[in-house]
Amino acid sequence: MYLKVVELAPSFADEALFNLAVVQDKLGKREQCIESLQQAVALNPKNEAAQKYLRRLKNEQGDRG
Repeated sequence: MYLKVVELAPSFADEALFNLAVVQDKLGKREQCIESLQQAVALNPKNEAAQKYLRRLKNEQGDRG
């Protein structure tokens, strides 16, 4: 459903992308999660929750690499 919401491009698309990212992460789809968060931040650079989540995931990737 979040994908459908994002396709409609509402003013809150960044929030839908953030929620989609949370679901993707819980499903183990880490790369898709990161892509959704990057899109959310691109749409709304003031979305602090998306920025924080994205930083955390990238830091975790760095720790593994």
